[in-house]
Amino acid sequence: MEREELERQRQEKEREELERQRQEKERKEELERQRQAREREELEKQRNEKEIEEIAQRRRDEERKLQEHQDLEAKEKERKKQENEELERQRQAREREELQKRAREREEIDKDKRRKEKNWRDKDKRRKEKKSLRGKDKPGREKSSRNNAMKKK
Repeated sequence: MEREELERQRQEKEREELERQRQEKERKEELERQRQAREREELEKQRNEKEIEEIAQRRRDEERKLQEHQDLEAKEKERKKQENEELERQRQAREREELQKRAREREEIDKDKRRKEKNWRDKDKRRKEKKSLRGKDKPGREKSSRNNAMKKK
């Protein structure tokens, strides 16, 4: 009986040892699952942080590009404005030159017209004087050829 008792005790110890080993294995597996879960959470957290940083970087890049685009548009607008102002100044200068040229031409035409009118009046005056002096002695000329002969002697 003692043998049976010893055998039973040995088997009991083996069962307890197996149970203890099984529990120890389960505890280790649970700890391993927890460790892996923590690692996954940490990796997920790092991935999320990385994604957040990438998103933030993309956003900063987009804002920078938008600002650069707006700056380029503003420069282009300013350049066009200055170009238009320069074209307007040139147009106004051409208009002034054209107006001055026309004024000079009108002045030249008026001057020519006045000169022609004066010549016409002078010519008309001379013609009238000539007409009125017909039959009379001309001013500055001697009255008769007899007087001329006497003066020559």
